[in-house]
Amino acid sequence: MLGHRMKLIEIRTYKIKPGHSEQFVFAFQRALPLVLESGMDVVATGRSSHEHESYYLIRSYNDRAQLEEQQNDFYSSDAWRKGPREPLIE
Repeated sequence: MLGHRMKLIEIRTYKIKPGHSEQFVFAFQRALPLVLESGMDVVATGRSSHEHESYYLIRSYNDRAQLEEQQNDFYSSDAWRKGPREPLIE
């Protein structure tokens, strides 16, 4: 890959409490615009095709420093802490 800088890819999976899948998806859809507005590059997100109570989020960063900076800024922001955070972390 000469001339191409490799990206850092983060793959998060979420195990949803049984019976709470629809609530999680609704809360996640409320949170996603905030993630995008913060500048994070969301590659893909969705429900697992083989496990109904699982969800995934794939994000891309230039490097570890960018990941840490963007996530620290986002997860400490009022938009996240006073917004859709609670239903997603219960």
